[in-house]
Amino acid sequence: MRSVDVDNKASVFTKILNVNVPPTAPQNFTYSGYDANRHPVFTWNTNPEEDIAGYNLYKEKPVGSGTIIKVNSLLINTNQYTDINETVGMDGFIADYWVKAVDNGALESAESNHQSIMTGGMWKIAQPTPEEQNNIPDNLVLSPAFPNPFNPITTIKFGLPEDKHVQLNIYSISGKKVRTLLNGQVSKGYHQIVWDGRNESGQPVSAGLYVYELKTNNKRILKKMLLIK
Repeated sequence: MRSVDVDNKASVFTKILNVNVPPTAPQNFTYSGYDANRHPVFTWNTNPEEDIAGYNLYKEKPVGSGTIIKVNSLLINTNQYTDINETVGMDGFIADYWVKAVDNGALESAESNHQSIMTGGMWKIAQPTPEEQNNIPDNLVLSPAFPNPFNPITTIKFGLPEDKHVQLNIYSISGKKVRTLLNGQVSKGYHQIVWDGRNESGQPVSAGLYVYELKTNNKRILKKMLLIK
């Protein structure tokens, strides 16, 4: 009797029992950075089933809004996709992405793991100072916001010794999170992001003292800034 590969059970069931079952969810869905035009690029492992027709990529933007968009209108039989409708660091929202596999019977798998990226906040690669010109920082760096005090915009500059997943969050002095400016993979070197004094809903916040936090998987740095009216 021929042995059955349990990892390929959907195809086996389809062939032997003539019953179509949904494929397994794609694994290792990853935000792998952006292309030359700053469009986000995603990759994932191809599915083991033999009857895979392609993959559907989805996003929710802004995160928590419930507005879910099917990114690609056609099935894509590949393990990479570039969302040309988004530009990393341009329009002020965080988008949440995931992918589903689709088989020849048009059945979709469950969702893959999710990836959230910053598509706004005016994030850009910072122009290095003369001292930084040919250097990558040895450690995580968070510079003082400039200007500080500010009204209504300030720039936060940070440096990474290596490519890292980074969060940049704004908190009120009472500890309530006001805005997530960045949540995603960032390349090594110096970067800067502008905060426009607005919360996650796009509403201007009140004058006062705020804390900004730069966080990686093993380190966090906190600094203060003052918004004046």
